[in-house]
Amino acid sequence: MMNTMLNFFRLITAGLIPLSAVIFSVITLRQVGHDNPSDNEDRQTCQRCGQMRQGAAGEFTYAKSMGSPRQRIKNKAPLMPEPTALGSESHFICDRCASEYLYTEMFFQTLMALAYPVYLLVIIPVFQNNGQSANVLVEAFLVVLTLAGTASAYDLYRAVRTGDTSLAEARDRVAIRTRKPTLGKDFSYFTRIGMRYLKKSRRSSGQH
Repeated sequence: MMNTMLNFFRLITAGLIPLSAVIFSVITLRQVGHDNPSDNEDRQTCQRCGQMRQGAAGEFTYAKSMGSPRQRIKNKAPLMPEPTALGSESHFICDRCASEYLYTEMFFQTLMALAYPVYLLVIIPVFQNNGQSANVLVEAFLVVLTLAGTASAYDLYRAVRTGDTSLAEARDRVAIRTRKPTLGKDFSYFTRIGMRYLKKSRRSSGQH
């Protein structure tokens, strides 16, 4: 019975879940590849690379830091507080920088999602052939890593499909990364999609 449950668990975590991450990444890649370049014909200087290229604006809002969920529980604060917006910025991000961000994210997400299957199907057999047993803690860590990679792949897939354009969310994230060292780490930063989800979640929680 235990072996059956273990095999079923491994089938899910080393098979179906990583496969889902790969599918999300492929769909995201196809979505970005099929979209036309920005409608803006005027080339501008990209905030990130400093080159004169075609692109569009990356926008974000920064607010007073809401703290971690643990801190909010400790301070008896709402789990989904209304962010105190301090300002918003818009910076030109070229298509190339936005696309490179997406490709880099998809690459690392896929590596994370495939960590446990590679360990289970490649590394463990090598250990067993050498008379060594698998490390339970390492296996548990890689399962968590695979789940995190799959969740991140789904988040990126959803952002690409629900944004104003397939590169809109990537532009916002690149703009945040570019400006965060200057503005500081004491703020909470929100992309356009992030702000919409936050407001939607607050409305939903307010109805209950």
